[in-house]
Amino acid sequence: MDDAGTIRVTRALRAASLLLACCAIAIFAFRSLAGPLWLDELLTMTLVQADSLPRLWSGIIAGIDGNPPLYLTAAWLIVHAMPRAVSSVAALELTNLALTMAATIALYRVSRRAASATACWIGTFLFAALNDNLIHIAVELRTYALYFFMAALAVLFQQRLIERHRPRDVAALALLYAGLTLAHTFGIVYVGCIALAGGLSQPQDGWPHWRRIAVAVIPAIVVLAAWMPFFVQQSAVGRPYMWVGPPGLPDLLESLFASKLSMWIAIVELGCLASAAVAGLRRGGLQLRTVFSDPAWQPLRYLALVLIGISGFTLAAWTVSVALFPLFVPRYFTPQLIVGFALHIAFCEWLTRLARQRLEDPASLAVYAAVVPPLLLSAVMLSRDPFHNDVPCSNSAGTAFETGFVNGDMPVIAESPHVFLPRATYANHREAYRFPLDWDVVLNYPERARGNAVDYNIMRSLQKWGPMPAVMPTEDIVRNFPQFLAIEQSGRAWFHNLRTTRDVVAEKLGATDDQSCTLWKVTSVQPRR
Repeated sequence: MDDAGTIRVTRALRAASLLLACCAIAIFAFRSLAGPLWLDELLTMTLVQADSLPRLWSGIIAGIDGNPPLYLTAAWLIVHAMPRAVSSVAALELTNLALTMAATIALYRVSRRAASATACWIGTFLFAALNDNLIHIAVELRTYALYFFMAALAVLFQQRLIERHRPRDVAALALLYAGLTLAHTFGIVYVGCIALAGGLSQPQDGWPHWRRIAVAVIPAIVVLAAWMPFFVQQSAVGRPYMWVGPPGLPDLLESLFASKLSMWIAIVELGCLASAAVAGLRRGGLQLRTVFSDPAWQPLRYLALVLIGISGFTLAAWTVSVALFPLFVPRYFTPQLIVGFALHIAFCEWLTRLARQRLEDPASLAVYAAVVPPLLLSAVMLSRDPFHNDVPCSNSAGTAFETGFVNGDMPVIAESPHVFLPRATYANHREAYRFPLDWDVVLNYPERARGNAVDYNIMRSLQKWGPMPAVMPTEDIVRNFPQFLAIEQSGRAWFHNLRTTRDVVAEKLGATDDQSCTLWKVTSVQPRR
């Protein structure tokens, strides 16, 4: 077969394989819709049901959601534009899936500046098949799919600005930088990483080059300055203490690799690339001076600087969190996915070059590459269990452990919002569940559950914003309900504080298998004498 015939066959195989992979992704997404939402997703859905945008924004500023307003504003517009017959959850999950796929395509486009089409094709499917974090952000009703999308597009359009120097590219990049800033609190840091990488990758262009980048960055700085007063109000939910504790090494590894399998694959890839680089240096095949100065190497310099900036920020934030002030939560560093993507591309580029040198029929490589990676992704998607969040305080069957005791004849007090809000949404007697507000618990038990303060402040804001009458002060619960059921959780303190400060008569009805959750029937609560 001649080269033209090989190209035609390869394109046809790619199209068919891509269609198959898209069908597998669609099946996985459909299966994911059946799962219950967890606390933060339920807060998202509560906010997007607001009757107006100003009301939505008031809920965001009150701290019910802890991110800038871009994602929830877009989600509100989507939900309220859809017919009522369309599920809001399905619409937002499909939107997040589309954003994640678009971000991956953007990374493919920018990687084509530095790697072959075959390597980028294989690497893209490996990234989608092997990175659990990518799947998580695609199906979770949170800002992180938009966060990743904005970061990926910013990387692409910064490179386009360097190549084209057009005013329209400056305008597009300015919008993306502003969007990245409004997608997540840490977005402005990634704006700086990408812009600085773009500037340093082509220093010989001088002041005009830096001026274009500065013009693109200025709107992000303005947006950040405008958002800061509201951010201060929003951050009040973390007083008097934050829920984030000092991170461990597993938190860092989760940000970098997503899973143990991903970590070992990355180690193998890094080892192969390092050995290839050492061999190239020994042969004298790598002219470092040319790499650092030749305009032809600019895309590679740019991507390398972006990866160094992103990884450097992740490592610096983890170090600061361990040594000084805890702020490290793996999902806050979602753009770290770009580093994982680039590693797959670099490894596949090395692998394809090696294969072309050793295969007797290099054309067969293109055919195999067109078919095998999409089939791998399809197999992974069809065999993977959807990411359904575990039901908190569940029995061996995975359902709420207290279900057999709840008949709707007395209230059920859940001392954690992680239990309360899912139960108040999905339980058979959802109207029976209550959440207790108790400031004494926040003040007296900061080490028992670091989330006490945030939980109290968010639920109090939700009570006022909703309104949500099921969120009640402890005094009202004790006064209004002579008897009630209480779900006590290890690490939580409301029921413990109730028994410490009052005379409580309670009977233990049941517990989870691991004894982390206990159901009590309270028949009397009297002031302690």
